[in-house]
Amino acid sequence: MALDGFTLRGLSSELKQELEGGQIQKIFQLDQETLRFHIRSDGKEKILLFTGFQAFPHIRLCHSSAGTPEVPPPFCMLLRKHLEGGRITDISQVGWDRIVKITVDFKQGSKIISKILFIELTGRLTNVVLVDEEYQIFDALKRIGDTPNSKRSILPHQTYELPAPQGKCPPDDFDIARMAQALSTQEKEDPLRKIIMNRFDGIGPLTADEILYRSQLEGTLLGSQISLEDWTTLVTTISLVVKESDTPAPILYRLKEGRAWNITLFPYHSLNLAEGTSTASLSEGLEMLSEKI
Repeated sequence: MALDGFTLRGLSSELKQELEGGQIQKIFQLDQETLRFHIRSDGKEKILLFTGFQAFPHIRLCHSSAGTPEVPPPFCMLLRKHLEGGRITDISQVGWDRIVKITVDFKQGSKIISKILFIELTGRLTNVVLVDEEYQIFDALKRIGDTPNSKRSILPHQTYELPAPQGKCPPDDFDIARMAQALSTQEKEDPLRKIIMNRFDGIGPLTADEILYRSQLEGTLLGSQISLEDWTTLVTTISLVVKESDTPAPILYRLKEGRAWNITLFPYHSLNLAEGTSTASLSEGLEMLSEKI
């Protein structure tokens, strides 16, 4: 499974609340795809875990501190050099994308020096990239060379660039009339479910299904078949779902019909027949989920 932008929005807010102001004390790299950050925050040690395994790339707070390799890999040594002792001053999502930006500040005399960790949870291209204030790359967990097949390169001493925008609209700010006009021209042969995911940032398949369910619209409707009234109903539902995401109530679902487990930021009415378990936080749900995948 993959976290969509909606779920990551809630997770980044959760991590911000728990870790902002905390000091990074120790960093471990458990294997080629897993990093663990020990952070002192609010008088307690908290552990931030990143895993880049393709089956389930994510970040979360966790309780386990098991596993401390005696010889840290080079990237871990670099993270220790640049981040240990620093204080986390901001954790934010980049737009509605599946990217989390963590800013870490250091005081050097009268100056404040910032370093930034970008965590890209983008499927097979999941990565962790460390940059300076000018976005010059120190290094990355996975270096990406400058080749004809690569959409961008991520190498030391180069300028970090975010993945190219896909031309989607944020689900909390869009022009209804302009978007409705395109249904009868650009997307008249596309099904509504596809249109939702292609038009709006942060909406994955599960969230698209939830929006359709609440709108009482069929995902197989073609763009040319959607009336302005249908479209207005749809975008109104999207606005309501965005508003609901501001008050997370995470649920871990066991999906039917042979599909796997998944976690949502709030109750999905379209999954009311699935087995659901409320969790105290997204991190708790993600930790439970990681044990099932």
